[in-house]
This record gives sequence, structure tokens and C-alpha cells, in this order.
Amino acid sequence: MESVHHHVGTPPASFSLWEIKLFHLHNFLELPNRRNDDVVTSAFRCFGHEWELQVYPGGDGASRGGDVQIYIINNSPENITVDWKIVVIKSNGEASKHSGECDNVKLHGYARVRFYFDRERLIEKPSTYLSDGTLTIRVQMKLSAQEYRNCILKQPYYIDNTDMIDDDETSDVAFDVKGTIIKAHKGILKAQAKEFYEMCEGNDTDNPMFIQDVNEDVFHIMLHSLYGGGVCPRDLQEHALSILKASSKYGFTRLKEEAEAWHAKSIQFTVDNAIDEFMKADGSNFPIVKDAAKTFILENGKEIISSESFARLYESVPLLKEVLAAAFENGNKRQRVG
Repeated sequence: MESVHHHVGTPPASFSLWEIKLFHLHNFLELPNRRNDDVVTSAFRCFGHEWELQVYPGGDGASRGGDVQIYIINNSPENITVDWKIVVIKSNGEASKHSGECDNVKLHGYARVRFYFDRERLIEKPSTYLSDGTLTIRVQMKLSAQEYRNCILKQPYYIDNTDMIDDDETSDVAFDVKGTIIKAHKGILKAQAKEFYEMCEGNDTDNPMFIQDVNEDVFHIMLHSLYGGGVCPRDLQEHALSILKASSKYGFTRLKEEAEAWHAKSIQFTVDNAIDEFMKADGSNFPIVKDAAKTFILENGKEIISSESFARLYESVPLLKEVLAAAFENGNKRQRVG
């Protein structure tokens, strides 16, 4: 479930929006429930940041015995100030009394906020809180008032203008996407994807720009994002690599980052393919994928070095140095901690 908003006019300075996400933890009572055992949701985007929900079904070191511990993690390096609410949803769809909230919380990069509730309540009344064994958690977040004002000033793309796509009266540029004509607005392109705007600057509705390397569905997803509509997680899951390649080529910077994060999480890194993925990401300028591959390489160093794939690193001395430098840095960190 995702919140969808439509604006008419300019929002007042004090106005802010709740973003709502539902998380379904299937077979909850069968999840590992020893202290410090955790499960982590897929990453999701909200307010230009990447987030994750980390759940400790049996609690962690910061919780008392018998509590379920939940963390909302700002998985981006930038700080952000938000109001948040979290609530356990009953099996009948109603909000339970197990909830928590806090306003004006400043989250630094990679920081997290926590919420906990009594696990025994679930075990005592599973039919009340579990739907076919599934625990549902609703997370609501919105930008603090000042953060929202700053965001609106800097990022007007939060306003949903997707109903303007293909508008015959106001469109001033068109694209021939493998035979399908799609109309758009140069003003929005210039504001949100200047590189793409410059590519089609000489085109108009009578002289479409030819797009032959992107299919119609992916191009619509790209425009939908550019016009403030966001991207459906299902579309990212199904088309992440295609969206990533197209947005990279045509300069859709924010969409590229979002698609790259999804693609990085979809790759099943192995000892045999990690080096190839690392080198390919470097050549394609996909830093998120590259970092994910490098992390796998460092975590599986002994197996990687012993594999045939490691020899391919010798094809690029800079990349070999980068991996070795990261390995030395990790070793120094462990020594300092120890």
C-alpha cells in the first residue's frame, strides 16, 4: 500500500504529508526468535531517502526479554528530520493499541529509530494479531514542518503532474518510442532532467525525438517519475535494470539512483560472478551496484582470492588497488576495535 497525493494550488508552509507503508511478516511465529536474530525488509524510497525496516522477532540487546524490536533505518548518508508513527495492525484490519510515535526526529545518515511491543500478546492471541500467520505493521512518516518547506523549495517534483503527460493542448515536445508517440513538456524536462532536455531541445510535437532503445512501458515509467508520480515498487522490481540503463543514458538522475538501488539488491552475488559485476558496474558508472559487489568481495575475501574469477581483476590495476585498499582499511578497523 502506498499513499498517492494530488495537489491543487501551492501548499501552505505548515502543510506536510504522511507517507504510509505496510509491511507483512509472513509466518511470523516461525521466524528466528532468539535475541539478536533479525529480518530486514527490502529497501524502499521515501522523501528522496532509502529506508529499511529491521525487525528482531525475539528482541535485541537494547530490548527487554520477550519484546519484538523494530527499527526504521535511514539507509541514506544524508540527514533528515521526520515525524513517524508505527502501529501493529490486527487481523481484522484495525489498528491495535500496540503503537508508537514521535515528532521532529532528526535522523543522521544510516541512523535509526526504534519501537517495541510485547511478543507474548501475539502468542496469547494469535487470531487477533496474525492473519493466516502474518503480522502486519503500518509505518507512517512525514517530513517535519521545516524540512517540508525546504523540500518544496528545492524539489518541486513532489507535486504530481502526471495527468499532464500526453496532453494535446499544452505539450510542446514529442517522442517516437518505437512507433508510439508520447507527448511531454520541455519546461518540466528542463527543471527535472536537464541533460534529457538538451537532447530534445531541437524537437517539438511535429518533429518527435526518436527513442528506439527503450520500450514504451519503461519510457512511461521514466516520464511518470519525472512528472512527480513516483515509481511503483512492482515496476522497479520487474524493470529495474532496463530503467537503470535508460535513466543513466538519458540523464534521469534521481530515477537512476532508485533503479540502481533496486537492481543492486536483486543481484545474487556469488564467488564466481562478484568480480565481473564489480568491474561491469565500474564501467557503467553504477556506484551503488559497485559498492554492493565490493562489499560481497570483502566479506568473502578468502573464497574470492582462491577463485578463477579473481584473476580478472588484474585486467584493471586501479580496480585491483581499490579492492586491496578497502581490504586493508577493513583490517585496520578490526584491529582498532579489537
